[in-house]
Amino acid sequence: MNTNKILFFIALGSVISALVIIPMIIFKPWITIDPLYVSGKVFYLRITEPLILDEIVFSQKKESGNINSYIIKPENPNYKLAKVDVELTNHSESIVKILIDEKAAELITKSQGRFLPINSVASSEIINNENLNNVIEFSPLWGSVDLLSYEFIKGSLVFEVPPNINFSQFSWLASDSITIAYKE
Repeated sequence: MNTNKILFFIALGSVISALVIIPMIIFKPWITIDPLYVSGKVFYLRITEPLILDEIVFSQKKESGNINSYIIKPENPNYKLAKVDVELTNHSESIVKILIDEKAAELITKSQGRFLPINSVASSEIINNENLNNVIEFSPLWGSVDLLSYEFIKGSLVFEVPPNINFSQFSWLASDSITIAYKE
C-alpha cells in the first residue's frame, strides 16, 4: 500500500473523529443540566418546584437551645400555600444588598397570573410542640441581607395561591432579574 493512501485514510479518520468529538466537547451531552439552577448578572439562583400545602408547620432551634414550633396558614381559607425553596449565591466580586420582601419574587401561571410572596416571619404563629405530625423542613427567607462575594443564603418563600393551579415560571426580582421556567 502506498504512503499517500495511508495518509489519506489517517486524514479522513481525523476529520470524522473531529466531527464527532468537537460537538461532544462543546455541548457536553453527558453532563445533566439542572433547569431550576440559573445565573443572572449578580446571582446564581436555584429553586424547587412549588410544594402546595394547606398550612406550613415547622420547628426552629433558638440560640438558647429551645425548639419552637410555628404554623403559617393562608389568610383566605379557600387558598393554599405554595412553598418554594431558594438558594441564592452572589457570584459578583462585591457585596450585594438584598431586600427579600413582597416584591422579591413572583410565581407566574400559564395565564400570566402573578403571585407575590407573603411575609413568612410575620405570618408565623407559635404553636405547642406536642403532637406535631406534619412538620416540614422550612427556614423563612425574609428581610434585608448583605451577601459577600461567593456567599450564599438558603431558605423558603411562601405564596398564597388558589387551589389546583399550575405554575409556569418563577421570577426573582430583588437586586437581579432571573426567570426560571418550570417543566410542562
